[in-house]
Amino acid sequence: MGETRNSRVTYENNTLEIMAPLPENETAKVIIIDLLKVLMGELEIEFWPLGSRTFKNELMEQGIEPYDCFSIENEA
Repeated sequence: MGETRNSRVTYENNTLEIMAPLPENETAKVIIIDLLKVLMGELEIEFWPLGSRTFKNELMEQGIEPYDCFSIENEA
């Protein structure tokens, strides 16, 4: 599917899930992200936009991958 795929693929407990986000979902996501950026700017909260990332550590059995995320508390 390549790096530029428009669908999200997950595999968990022998189940493969392929999801193609609807334009309405993407629009809502972008609006929420823009509002958060404006709010953090107005409150002078430093943040680092990280986009879609995979987070996993040795204590987790599987990783988590948000659609979008920010580093706020640990930005510095």
